[in-house]
Amino acid sequence: MRLSRLAIICTGQGQQAGLDFKELRPNALDSGEYGLLWRSFSDALGGEFDEAWALLTPEQRTLNVNAQLGVVAWQVLRYLRYRGVLPQIDWVVGYSVGELSAQAISGSIPLGQLVKLVKTRAQVMDEAFPNPNHLPCLFLLSERLPPQARVRRKECLEKLGLQLAIHRSQAETIWGGAPEAVALFLQEADKASWNARAIDVRVPSHTSFLSAAVPIWKEKLIAASLQPPAIKILSGISAEPVRTIREVQDALSLQLAQTIRWEECLAAMQERGVTEVWDIGPGQDQTRLVQELKSEINILDQPHS
Repeated sequence: MRLSRLAIICTGQGQQAGLDFKELRPNALDSGEYGLLWRSFSDALGGEFDEAWALLTPEQRTLNVNAQLGVVAWQVLRYLRYRGVLPQIDWVVGYSVGELSAQAISGSIPLGQLVKLVKTRAQVMDEAFPNPNHLPCLFLLSERLPPQARVRRKECLEKLGLQLAIHRSQAETIWGGAPEAVALFLQEADKASWNARAIDVRVPSHTSFLSAAVPIWKEKLIAASLQPPAIKILSGISAEPVRTIREVQDALSLQLAQTIRWEECLAAMQERGVTEVWDIGPGQDQTRLVQELKSEINILDQPHS
């Protein structure tokens, strides 16, 4: 009888700029599947992926299509590289664009279509919300504020038309909106010490500002050869299991314009008996959030092939 249950967590944009892909370059031990996926990502950047990524400026690495390609490449290639030494995977969950990676890891997205879908997702988001000045559209808020400050902050958020994008935890939320409104809010937050920090994402993901992208993205997903997940997976907007092709299409399309209930996703993993997680990255953002649950879930160390 198995006593441990493993979940893989795929995070979103924000920590991709410093990635170094040299460790993921194919070698003689990598399968044909791995090499084909590397080539597909490389073609998207116009050269060997590690070299082409290294040539991008920090600014270029935050542009939507490059950022999403970098995040998904890191996650899915790392999974393929180390899956042979991982214990049985019980669940996979994805945060923001990480949900696309999670669906690929679960088997619902054919790897041969993954890069095209990543690029399409970024494109429909950019077209739904043009941002010619490439200013941040998301920001992180600490929820640790006195009641009066919380009231004033809420009034400012509402006045500027800003919306909740991701409920990360009891202590943190992410909000989004037009870049001009985000800049004004951050100025007010700095004056009032509301503990706000810009996130260098150029579209207001997971808010109604991207509603126009949802039907277009869903049409692309319907046209893709998706499969029911072979590994259990949770929807980011509902924290409920995704089992059918239709549910995969709905989960991936609706999350563009609906709030991600991330705290509920982490709680749902815990309720389903997950005992350890592999935070596949980039960064250690999800490791920190899991540790803040004060649960019995352990963080799996970096696998070794």
